[in-house]
Amino acid sequence: MESLGMDVTECNIDETNWYYKGEGNANVVIALRNEHKVLRIRKVDKNESRDPEDRRDLDSILYYEKIILPLFTRKYFKLPQLGKINQEHVNILNGKLRNVRPESRQNKIITPGYVTVFEDLTLLPKNLVKLNETSNNDVGKGEQTRSLISESNPVFCIEIKPKQGWLAPSDRKYRKCPFCLNQYLKLYENSVSSLSDYCPLDLFSGDKTRMLKAIKSLLRTPQNNVRIFQNGNLKFGDTCSTSVDEVLKTFHNSSVGGIQQSESQKEDNFCTLILNMLTRNIIGDQNDSFPCNLSSEQNYMGLEDHQQTLTITTISSRIPTDSIRKLNGLLDLKTTPCNFSSQILSLNSIVDKILKIQTLDTYGADYVFEYYKQLREDLGDEKDTKYGSSKLIKEFPRVLDPVECYLLSTMAKDCSILISFQKVCKITNLDDLVPIAEDMFGNKYVFQINVADVDAKPIHCIDKHYKRDSKIVQAALNLLDKN
Repeated sequence: MESLGMDVTECNIDETNWYYKGEGNANVVIALRNEHKVLRIRKVDKNESRDPEDRRDLDSILYYEKIILPLFTRKYFKLPQLGKINQEHVNILNGKLRNVRPESRQNKIITPGYVTVFEDLTLLPKNLVKLNETSNNDVGKGEQTRSLISESNPVFCIEIKPKQGWLAPSDRKYRKCPFCLNQYLKLYENSVSSLSDYCPLDLFSGDKTRMLKAIKSLLRTPQNNVRIFQNGNLKFGDTCSTSVDEVLKTFHNSSVGGIQQSESQKEDNFCTLILNMLTRNIIGDQNDSFPCNLSSEQNYMGLEDHQQTLTITTISSRIPTDSIRKLNGLLDLKTTPCNFSSQILSLNSIVDKILKIQTLDTYGADYVFEYYKQLREDLGDEKDTKYGSSKLIKEFPRVLDPVECYLLSTMAKDCSILISFQKVCKITNLDDLVPIAEDMFGNKYVFQINVADVDAKPIHCIDKHYKRDSKIVQAALNLLDKN
């Protein structure tokens, strides 16, 4: 991979320099304390080994560079580096990881090879912190600049998985949005004990009252949609014993000092600060920075070999219409419908960026599924799982076909927002240097905001989503019919 012109970072892993961050089905994530870096390390089954020519980490970085950066800009996405771990590193990690990894994950291990090296987004970058190192000997700068950050002020980070904030008109078949409907499947499968109060349509609504309500709902029913870190350490989330009230108390004491506040005032202040950062345009440009001409016209001309079009009105529903009708009747009778109304979001804010990508899918799931089936026949047994990324890397931005629109939109529905922030002292002339946000009491916070979990979605996720949607409808019918 070095021959392809990409630098490879040598990772510094010893007994004390790292700690476990978490893992998913495919990767283990560890943090390097001294470097403020996070390593994403691919896993394999215990009886397997990694192919030394495995290109997946390189392909991911190319995807980030060619597609994610144009979509989000460098203000919202930090391009990772390619790294490498050797057998000595693996021996250190595998031995220690046994004590911290969930038992259900220990059927897989890590092996030597390439890794993806990210900035630790739960901390503030070092270049922001260094802004407080103003020399007393500077000439011509007027009075001495006060320290930007006090080391006694903790760095907080909130990670939000905002989920789907917009639906194509043809997908608005139910009184509930996909996230709220999916709650019934989670409840049916016992993966949650109660329905979430959160609705993504509120967070992306552009109505600040509804957006504030959405943030509060995330804190009250976090599930796996919100986590809070303090100085890089996880303090609140669905797997933590710490309550949100304890986190808010710590934030209040470090930020507001001796001012007495009720629990609801502490929540209001924290959530207002988060809302101010989510809706802030940190790009600075008053023009829309989103790439134009991505979304194609309806009835996109089909595969190159077929030159067919699919007509929206002739596409049959993937879900039986009788089931849709019955579920809507139960939802009307027993639930409050989701609010599909919206206003314009703050231009170039992070929520604006994410929503614009989600709205690339103007076709709807039924149309995309039919188009995908036609595409799959054309591909035959090839099963090109990189259809949505390898083609885009070659030329982006350009007009997208329905499947490409869907895969990018799905990426934006599953991404995470990470906001790290720290209280600062009163300093003038900083707004042009770093993003600054205020809470309800006028306290100022330096912050950075980034997206994560923006990997390319494979084309076979369309099959997966069809099966999931069918299960969601059946679970909702079963639960609502009983009560």
